[in-house]
Amino acid sequence: MSTSIPAFGHFFPKNCLCHKQLGQVGCPRPFYKEPSNCYYYQFWSWRETYCYTIKGVPDERQFSDPPDGPGDSRYQWKIGIYNTTAAQLDRDPFETQDSGPPMPYELPDRTVLLPIDKCPNRCYGRGWCVRPNDPPHETACKCLGFFKGKMCEEPLNEHCYQNCSGRGTCSGGWCKCDPGYWGLGCTRSKAYTADVWLPHPTKLKVYVYDIPEHIAFKKPWHDLPALLDTMYLAEVAFMDQLLGDWGVRTENPWEANLFVVSTYTIYYTGNIGFPAKHFSTVFNYVRTRFPFWNMTAGRNHVAIATNDRGCCDLYKLARQQPELQQPIKLVHFAQAGRFGRGGASGSDPAYEAAVREFQRLRPGAHSVLEDDEGAEGAVAGGGADLGIDRVRFRGIPAYSLDSLRMEREPCFRPEQDVAIPNYLERSWLQHIKAAYEWVAPPEGAAGPGRMRHKPLERKYLFHFHGFTKPDMAYSGGVRQGFFAMYSNITREDMAINKGNGAEWMLQSRFCMAPLGYGWGIRLTQAMHTGCVPVLVQDHVYTAFWDLLPYEKFSVRVTRHNLHRLFDLLEAITPEQLADLQQGLADYHMNFVWHPDVGGLAYNNTITSLHRRLLNLWTALFRSST
Repeated sequence: MSTSIPAFGHFFPKNCLCHKQLGQVGCPRPFYKEPSNCYYYQFWSWRETYCYTIKGVPDERQFSDPPDGPGDSRYQWKIGIYNTTAAQLDRDPFETQDSGPPMPYELPDRTVLLPIDKCPNRCYGRGWCVRPNDPPHETACKCLGFFKGKMCEEPLNEHCYQNCSGRGTCSGGWCKCDPGYWGLGCTRSKAYTADVWLPHPTKLKVYVYDIPEHIAFKKPWHDLPALLDTMYLAEVAFMDQLLGDWGVRTENPWEANLFVVSTYTIYYTGNIGFPAKHFSTVFNYVRTRFPFWNMTAGRNHVAIATNDRGCCDLYKLARQQPELQQPIKLVHFAQAGRFGRGGASGSDPAYEAAVREFQRLRPGAHSVLEDDEGAEGAVAGGGADLGIDRVRFRGIPAYSLDSLRMEREPCFRPEQDVAIPNYLERSWLQHIKAAYEWVAPPEGAAGPGRMRHKPLERKYLFHFHGFTKPDMAYSGGVRQGFFAMYSNITREDMAINKGNGAEWMLQSRFCMAPLGYGWGIRLTQAMHTGCVPVLVQDHVYTAFWDLLPYEKFSVRVTRHNLHRLFDLLEAITPEQLADLQQGLADYHMNFVWHPDVGGLAYNNTITSLHRRLLNLWTALFRSST
C-alpha cells in the first residue's frame, strides 16, 4: 500500500483495501460485536467512513493516492456499512457500498486532498498535497508534525529532547547522536554491567529505557482528531524533564530502584482508545531484553496512560494478563473499583456488582439481563416492563446497566498508581498572571512574600460550559443530571453555557469540574484561572490527592447532593471563599507542567513515585490476580 497519505482516518479517506488490512489488527474478531472496543478510531464510526477503489484494478495494485477531485472518473467512492448479522455470526461486519464522494469535499481546514504527484518533490514523503478551497487556491504541502517548509524539507528540532542536548541532530523527531552518545535526546554516554542488582536504598534512582522507534515513539500528528489536542501531552512534558534531571535519573540500571518505560500511549490509542495492546507490546519488549523486569515481576517499572479512561482496560485483564497490572501507572483518570462481593474465577466482578445494583434499582430487570442490548434499551426508555421503583440520585436520570458497570471498573490502585494533572499549553500561563499576583511581606515583617488571589470582580457565582450525552456512562450521570435540573435557570449570576474559555472562568467564583468518559480538564483550568473548582467526581482520586490539601482550595459535591448544589455554594461565607481563593494562590502551580515559570507538576510526580517505591518496599502493592 502507498503511504503517501500519513494515516488512515475519518478526515483523510483511504482506499477501501487499506481499511480492510487495518481491520485485521485494528478490530479483530473479538470486537466485531462491540466496535467501540476496537483499537483504531475508524471502526468506531464506520458508518460515517468514506473510502474508494480504483476501477478495473486488481486488489494487489490498488493504492491510496486520492482522486484528483470529487469528479475523478477513475475512482469509485464507497461508504461503510456495519453488518449486524455478520457480527453475530463472528464474521467481519465492516462492509462497504457504492456512494458518491463525501460532501463537502474538503478537510476541516477547507483544503482539498490531492494526489501527492501534484506537489513538488512529492513533499519529500513527509506530508500530503492539498489545495485550499479559498483563494488563491495554490497547491501546497501540508507537512507531518516533525517537518516544515514548502516541500516539508526542514526538520522541526523542538520535537527532539533539548534539540538532542547539543550532541546530535534532530531528524523526523529522532536524534542522530554524535559518536560517544546515544539514547533518548543523546543523553547517555556510559554503559554499565554488573553481576548483582543493588538498588539504591535511600535515594530515588530512575533508569529510563531506550525504547526503539518501532516499539514506542512520539509519532507525528495525523488525522486522528484526538491526537491534535495538547491536553493529553503530560507524558511528553514529564519525559522531557526527567531526561535532564540527573539528580533523580541514573545511567546505571544496576543501582536504579525504578525503571521508566516510555510508551507514548496517547499517540497509539487516541483519547478514547485502550492501552492494553500497546502496553503489552512495550512490556514484552522490555521483559524479554532486559533482566530488571523479572527481578520484581515488573512492579518497580513505571508507565504512563493519559488517555480518557487511563488503565481501566488493563485492570479488567488482571487474570488473563497479570503482567499488565504490575507496573506503576501514571494516569489522569484515577477511578477506584467497587465490587462488593467477589466473583468467581474468570468473571467480571465490576459487571456482577453492576447487575446487583441494576436489579436493586429495577427489580424486573433480571428478566432481560441475559441480553445486554435489551437491558440497555429498556432502561433508556424507562420501560413499563422493568418499572423504575427507586431513584438512584435525586434529579439524575435512570442509569443503564453498562453505565453502572463502567463506574465500578478498577482503573486505579492508590497504593501503587499516581494520579497526575493534565497538560495545558503555554497560552494558559497568561491566565495565571491574570488571576494571581505576588505580594511582598508588610514593611518590617520577616519572611518572604507570597502569592495571593487577585481581587478581580468575579460577577458570576458559578460557571460551567459543556455538553452532555444520553449515555449515562458519560460523566457518571453528573452532566445529565445537572442540565436536567439547571439548564433553564435564569439567574444573572450563573454562567451556564454562556461561553467557554478562561475569560469566563476568570469572572466566576466557582467552576464545576465533572468527568467526561474519563478524566475532565476543568480542574486544571480552574486552578489556572483562580476559580474554585467544584469537584463532582464520585469514587475518583484527583491529581496528587495524597500530596495536596484539596480542602483548602476546592469544594466536593457528591451526586447525592447535586440537587442542592447552589444551596451549598451560597452557604459558603465571604470569609470562607477568601480562604479557598488563597488556597488557589498557594497551590495552583502544582498543576502546571512548565518548569521555567515554577510549575511543580513534575516535582510532585517524582515525589509521588518515591512514595510508591516505599509502598513497594513495604509490600503494600496488592496481588495482580
